[in-house]
Amino acid sequence: YVEYSTELYSRETIIRMSNHFQKLIESINDNPGSLISNLKILSASEEHQLLEEFNALKTTYPESATIVSLFEDQVRQTPEATAIVFEGERLSYEELNASSNQLAHFLQRRGCGSESVVPLCLVRSPNMIIGILGVLKAGAAYVPIDPEYPADRINYMLQDSGCDMLLSSTGVLKHLALAPEMETIDVEGLSEAIGRESTENLPLVAGPRNLAYVIYTSGSTGKPKGVMIEHTSVVNLIHSQIEPLHLRPGISVFQFASLSFDASCYEIFCTLLCGGKLTLAPKDTLLDASALSKILSDQKVELITLPPSYQSIFKEEVFDLKTIVSAGEALNAEYALALREKSVRVINAYGPTENTVCAVLTDEPITSNGSITIGKPISNVEIFILGASGELLPVGVTGELHIGGPQLARGYLNRDELTKERFIPNPFRLDSSDRLYKTGDVARWLPDGNIEYLGRIDDQVKIRGYRIEPGEIESVIQQSGQVKQAVVLARGQHLNKYLVGYVIWSPEASKDTLLKYLGSILPEYMIPGFWVELESFSLTTSGKIDRKALSEPELANIITSQAYVAPVTDFEVGVVRIWERLLHQERVGIADNFFDLGGHSLLAMRVIASIRKEFGNELNIKDLFVHPTIAGLSNRLMQIRGNLTEDFNSEVLVPIKTGGFKDPLYFICGAGGTVFTFKIFSEYLDKNQPVYGLQQPTEIASLESFPTTLEGIASRYVEEILRQNPSGPYALAGHCHGGTIAFEMARQLKVLKKTVTLLSLIDTVVTETPKKIAPVFSNFFNLRSIARKSMVNLGLKVHFEYFLIKNHPRQALKYKMNKLQGVLGPMSGKEEDRGVFTQMENILQEAALNYRIKDYDGDILAFYAKDHYYFLDKLNNIAYGARSYDEKIKMAWKEYANAVQIYELEGEHSTIFTRPYVQRFAEIMQAHLDQKSIWL
Repeated sequence: YVEYSTELYSRETIIRMSNHFQKLIESINDNPGSLISNLKILSASEEHQLLEEFNALKTTYPESATIVSLFEDQVRQTPEATAIVFEGERLSYEELNASSNQLAHFLQRRGCGSESVVPLCLVRSPNMIIGILGVLKAGAAYVPIDPEYPADRINYMLQDSGCDMLLSSTGVLKHLALAPEMETIDVEGLSEAIGRESTENLPLVAGPRNLAYVIYTSGSTGKPKGVMIEHTSVVNLIHSQIEPLHLRPGISVFQFASLSFDASCYEIFCTLLCGGKLTLAPKDTLLDASALSKILSDQKVELITLPPSYQSIFKEEVFDLKTIVSAGEALNAEYALALREKSVRVINAYGPTENTVCAVLTDEPITSNGSITIGKPISNVEIFILGASGELLPVGVTGELHIGGPQLARGYLNRDELTKERFIPNPFRLDSSDRLYKTGDVARWLPDGNIEYLGRIDDQVKIRGYRIEPGEIESVIQQSGQVKQAVVLARGQHLNKYLVGYVIWSPEASKDTLLKYLGSILPEYMIPGFWVELESFSLTTSGKIDRKALSEPELANIITSQAYVAPVTDFEVGVVRIWERLLHQERVGIADNFFDLGGHSLLAMRVIASIRKEFGNELNIKDLFVHPTIAGLSNRLMQIRGNLTEDFNSEVLVPIKTGGFKDPLYFICGAGGTVFTFKIFSEYLDKNQPVYGLQQPTEIASLESFPTTLEGIASRYVEEILRQNPSGPYALAGHCHGGTIAFEMARQLKVLKKTVTLLSLIDTVVTETPKKIAPVFSNFFNLRSIARKSMVNLGLKVHFEYFLIKNHPRQALKYKMNKLQGVLGPMSGKEEDRGVFTQMENILQEAALNYRIKDYDGDILAFYAKDHYYFLDKLNNIAYGARSYDEKIKMAWKEYANAVQIYELEGEHSTIFTRPYVQRFAEIMQAHLDQKSIWL
């Protein structure tokens, strides 16, 4: 009889524990002099379960095959099928095979053969895949090297691998600092020579037990270590994945992992050895959720392998995805459940590099009680969970996970002692050549044969899918000469893990110097994002640093050396909020550096996605790397909005002032006006205030397609600003009839669900006037039009027009002041120019008279010249009686808007934009643009 808590234990567990106790008593009785570690608690049936039943998945696979032979078999089966897609480029299996053969012939002529190693340092492109296959076909093993690794790390890998040559490209080689004796093969620079080689298959040089690749992983000694993988290991891996991944000819797979990460060979060979289509993309695309989503959609990708950190991009849309392999770090249950609801299979896969990518997987990772399992051993792979003395541990008991089977690595390159330490004889099999790899991972068997992963025995961590040995980082920090002692620990949970460096600084040490040194040795993901300065370390009773005594830093209190600069604009405030949330910081300023605050490439991806979601702008991941402050991002956003693309050729939208990070102001010209009107005005606005102008066409040919109604003109202008600035927000200001156009533009933008932050009407009257005013308007414009046409025919100056501004800017103001006094001088410019502006003025005046104002759901900021024309006074007196001018205008516009705020400006209709009147005008406008209080 056993009494137990049913909330903690199942009946099966209690029975199993009772049997263990009984077996232990029997073992003690039978072997009273035995060491405790040698006493058995497992029954024969349990041993059989752990050794055989849980490792029962055994299948045949082509043990004599190699990666090359399987690929060439596939080429014969589907020569015309698409093998690779990259940025619009497509390679069939036959084309890929031919190019790989040419490179292989070229390499063999330079001494490549069985067991030689050839490092590959190539960016993502078809050349990367051709390089891999070319090296393998030549009989050699490839060593993937990330071009973005620091020079010292690259040179160490080249030296340690014992290679004679490096396969790379022109663009990468010019950034590498290589030893003079290193032979380089530039696949771009030597493309003609390589292209003259034979396209025929080569005789198979490498066999199943020859090296296929060497991948370097983080090492606790301070140097990365090379893991040697043979062809037969990859062959078993691919055959074990056909069923669980539903691999078949034509399957569309995306290649996500870095070539220096072993998941890349999983993606590449699972696809190309099974007849699938492999889609590649540049690195920038992988870090841009929007761009990545587009490629996945366009290529109808069905299968992708991703660390959980990146799976959040599929929260909204899964496109044609059928399967996501989650690997590299602990599964996120929330993401997995959300994907399952969208009918996407989530496969949780586990496996160290030393076992050729994958050892265990499951497509049902979440158990009935909510815990997460890594699954069961894949075909022909064996798993044993052992205690400290190497004994089998019962179901439910935690121990170190050991792996056996044909996928085990040959060992570590040039590390015989470490190989012997980590790859041990298999005590449970008769074949003396059988080995087990000691993973250092803590796990336990579940009763159904699934495995639950519980962490690490040592300090090794996984962050963003990368395997990291903190000891290697500590060693490099010590070598910098900037610290007396250093400890590096992983902090945070799940997707928010980060590295913290605890240091005792040396005299006159500099954090900047330390970071620069680390950047020259370690890849970005191995550099701590946070640093804690200590006077001394607490020690254990044995005299070692007590790592458990090191408290987790208060991230909110970790700040950069930058002085705090508060956000001002909505964009800045919003981005500050995003950074504080994702970086777990408080009081982030717009001058703080994203990476100094602990940011990294994965967080950068999430930051950009959040900014796009909130603001809908055009920033991408590269912008954050180049402009890592919020002020820099704001400025970059304005640059993007200001730099029209090459195919954006607009004569009506003209940049007046493109510098600055604030939301732009769009000025709309009146009848016959040009953007020059606003040039001086824009100079008095804030230096960070971009300004654009919208004007009528200046070419005769443009008149035919230009709209003749005010609604049409407004629509055309809206199209122009949406092309240049698709996301907004939009601040509009219009002068004279341009104000009426601005009003209609604001109304149309609201209909399109766009944000209008400002609508300013400058000396603009309501054109939809009572019937008694219409004849006055019509007569006035008709008279002026007739006079203008006559004066144009006489060659006289008639208006403040484009040709005058363009050819005689100094005379423009003088002319305008003299206009009402009838001082008209000789006309400048071509007759064609004069005709364009006269016709456009007539079109706009007619459009304004025929315009019928509709209600606008927003406020109006109105400016009126103090010295207004008698004509305007006359019209308003007819319409609204002897009220004050402000009252008349407010009375007119308030019928169509929520509210109207009016400012009276010194000057008259055109001089308000000139000195000395312009400064006060610009100050008021800028205050409203910045949404500040106005003190009059």
